[in-house]
Amino acid sequence: MLAIALPLALQNLIQSGLNMIDTLMIGQLGETEIAAVALSNQVFFLLVLIIFGITSGASVFASQYWGSKDIKGLRESLSLSLILAGSAGLIFTIGAVFFPEAILSIYSKDPEVVFLGSSYLRIVGTSYIATAITFAYSASLRSTGRVKLTTAVSAVCIGINTGLNFLLIFGIGPFPALGVRGAAIATVIARTTETIVLLYFIYKNKYPSALSIGDMANISRGYIKKYFRTSAPVILNEIFWSFGITAINLVFARIGTEALASFSISDTISKLFMIFFFGTSGACSVMVGNRIGAGEEDQAVYYAHTYAILAPVLGLVMAAILFPLSAFLPNLFNISTEAKAGVTSILRVLALFMPFKIFNWHMIVGILRSGGDTRYSLYMEAGGIWLIAVPVAAITGLVLHLPLMMIYAALSLEELVKFSFGFSRLKSGKWLKNVID
Repeated sequence: MLAIALPLALQNLIQSGLNMIDTLMIGQLGETEIAAVALSNQVFFLLVLIIFGITSGASVFASQYWGSKDIKGLRESLSLSLILAGSAGLIFTIGAVFFPEAILSIYSKDPEVVFLGSSYLRIVGTSYIATAITFAYSASLRSTGRVKLTTAVSAVCIGINTGLNFLLIFGIGPFPALGVRGAAIATVIARTTETIVLLYFIYKNKYPSALSIGDMANISRGYIKKYFRTSAPVILNEIFWSFGITAINLVFARIGTEALASFSISDTISKLFMIFFFGTSGACSVMVGNRIGAGEEDQAVYYAHTYAILAPVLGLVMAAILFPLSAFLPNLFNISTEAKAGVTSILRVLALFMPFKIFNWHMIVGILRSGGDTRYSLYMEAGGIWLIAVPVAAITGLVLHLPLMMIYAALSLEELVKFSFGFSRLKSGKWLKNVID
């Protein structure tokens, strides 16, 4: 577990650190700038989750193909995910570059926020195709247990992004002070570099994920049918969940710019505290999927049960660290006293629900998907966010006008419901399916 989880966690630490540095630097400009970039990043957030759904669906097959040492099947899964993810990246690029004002006007009626956000989105949208390519190849490498390369490349990415952010946001030396546009330019350069360097080492070292043009042109109809039968629920899962999160962000945006800034900063901080679990859930997916592909189903069940115990215990430990720190972390940002109080209250609620949240994360991303039980994971995720979280957030925030802490606590009740369904499914054993047989 640690051999896979630690490099994945480090990679996510680097990526989350990148977002944190962006937020910290832009946060020095003011709440309006934070809100503008946060809304613009909602477009990227939607794209990432759609791509994550596409590549996660492919990883269900890739991890089991790798377990059975089927290189042709592994490359077939990567080829299709690369085509689908690249197409999604192209569509989002067109929207971000040509229609940014129309998109951001859906989220906010504040003209200054929309103006600043549009200038950021129009630039950063040019990096979406590179992001799609990176995600597809990284997911394939992860399925084969090769995670150190993606971690090293991400480290290079954050170094470039941090340095360029400092130069272009504030205007150091001969560089102009471009504000949010400077942050966007830095992000485009960093993401493009990340893709180029990753592909260079994959093909230089001739990894199993090094596709040829012939591989991409010879995807069998049989695999395409199998992929969509198993992966469609994963893609729908991410689409439903991403639009659900977008709806919740919309609620906070309608409450006010200050509320949106509090929620956005809390989300950035929370990701830092979830980093290790990104690694363990990824390790869970690889370990369970590989054992199923190798025909060792008893070992796959053992791994799944062990993760189901370990995840909430570690979540409880992390919650004990987050709760006291929640009073001090908002001071890192140049925001109002009210916004800081909002960040603290949201983080404290998150700490209370963290053991359940971590269990659900491992259950959906790690166990159900790698076990091929993608339809049930769709019902859990989409049902939780659209039947509980979104309507509760809308009622408590826009109708009852409750404080931020109570709004976030109410929408977090979905974690308890998902926990009960996930535990029941794990206990039944119905989640284990060999999708490549």
